[in-house]
Amino acid sequence: MDNYEGTLGKWPVHISLQEYDSYGSGLNIKGSYYYDKYRAPIPLYGKRSADSFELCEVNTPAEYDSALIQGSKGKVDTHICPFSLTRQGDKLRGHWQQGDKRYEVVLKQTASLDNTAEGKITGKRVDIPFWGQTATHSFIGHYQTTADGIAINSISVINKKTGNSDQTLDPQLHQCQFGFYMTAIYQNIESDQAGKTIWLNCYSQQADITVGYHFDKASMRYITSE
Repeated sequence: MDNYEGTLGKWPVHISLQEYDSYGSGLNIKGSYYYDKYRAPIPLYGKRSADSFELCEVNTPAEYDSALIQGSKGKVDTHICPFSLTRQGDKLRGHWQQGDKRYEVVLKQTASLDNTAEGKITGKRVDIPFWGQTATHSFIGHYQTTADGIAINSISVINKKTGNSDQTLDPQLHQCQFGFYMTAIYQNIESDQAGKTIWLNCYSQQADITVGYHFDKASMRYITSE
């Protein structure tokens, strides 16, 4: 999993990409990116071939389910995806195009996470922009190396309007672990279509569990009934 910072046209962006052997129809990339101005993560899926990347954006719940959760049953033409990028050392360069709109993309790698047996992180930590979000907040998970391996130690609740962290969630509560083994790392926080509730996809040796959070107007914080 690799994180990048850079620009799409004149707009600063953060992009995170997770690579697989394959998860359906030749797709082998899942990811998440956001414009720094809006801080609203957009799910990505696509294909890497050698040093070339073709990445599509997810725009509907149906596409989210077919491309990222269930996996597409038919062939996916990634040539029509908005992002067409090429790796050049620690950089990705290329363009984003939809219709007549075409913008140059220039990105530099800032951190990486290897969750194989050797498990390691480059950089002080890896920040993951989760797919789940509400109308007012996005959620960034912070992964670091610990004595037991790689673990997430906190989640920042980011105010989309101000960019400030309004709250910090502890993903190790509720007697569960919160990692990247059973789902895409970006899927560890999901949200309902109404954009009012999020849930943590946790796993443990006993059973996988889901912990829901909703925004409490009285305390101005996300709380759970668990």
